[in-house]
Amino acid sequence: RIEPVQVAGFVQSYRSLAPESAAGIIPGTEYETWGMSLEHTTPTRTYLGVQGQVLKSEASRQLGAFAPASFFMPLARDPGGVDQNVAYDEQSLLVTANQLVGDEWSFGTTYRLTHAELSGRAPSISDPSIGRNGEILNDQESYLHQIHLDSIYNSSGGFFGHFNANWNQQSNQQDIAGNVGDDFWQLNAFVGYRWWQRRAEFRVGIVNMNDQDYQLDPTTFYNELPRDRMLTLRFKFNY
Repeated sequence: RIEPVQVAGFVQSYRSLAPESAAGIIPGTEYETWGMSLEHTTPTRTYLGVQGQVLKSEASRQLGAFAPASFFMPLARDPGGVDQNVAYDEQSLLVTANQLVGDEWSFGTTYRLTHAELSGRAPSISDPSIGRNGEILNDQESYLHQIHLDSIYNSSGGFFGHFNANWNQQSNQQDIAGNVGDDFWQLNAFVGYRWWQRRAEFRVGIVNMNDQDYQLDPTTFYNELPRDRMLTLRFKFNY
C-alpha cells in the first residue's frame, strides 16, 4: 500500500464510509475524516482514554430504472437510469478506562456513542407524491450506545481466563424498514493455556452465553455479533 492504513490510531483506508448493508456499493466515494484522541496513565496503573471522530462522505451513482415507452403504450418499458446523490455523516465518542490489579488481573470498561445519518436524493424525479420537494427521499438516522466490560486473568504458569459483557442499545428514526432498534446484553467467557515461551496457545470459550439474538440497523457501524450460543475452540502457534 502507498497510503498508511492508520494514522495515530485512526483508520485511513476506508473503501466506503456509508455501510454497504444500508446503501450498497458506491464506487468513487469522496470522504473526509476528523479525529482527536487523549490518553492518560496514572501512577496507580490506571489507563484512561477519550476519542472523538467525525466521518463524512458524498457520492453519486445511477440506479437502473424502467420508463413507459410512450403515453399511448404504457405497458412497454424502456431501460434507463436515475441519478442518485448519497451522503453519509457519522459522529462517534469513545471513552475507555482500564485498571491493572497486581501482576495477574486487569479490568476494563469501554463506552461508545455513535450517531449516523444516511440520505439519498434523486433530483431527476419530480413526482411530489413519492417525495418531498420533488425528490425521492431515503433518510435514515440512528443512535447506538455500546458498553464493553472486561476482566482478564493471566497467570505466570501459562493459564489465562477472560470474561466480557457487551451491551448495545440502538434507536432509529425514519428507518425505511421500520426497525426501531434494539436493547440487549451478550456475555462471553474463555479459558486457555499458553506454553513454549507463549508461542503456542489453546483456548476454549462460550460466546453469547445468554443466547441473545438482536435486531440492529446497519446505519451505525458495529462488529458482527453471534446470534446464538456458540462453543469456540482455538489453537494458535507463533514462530
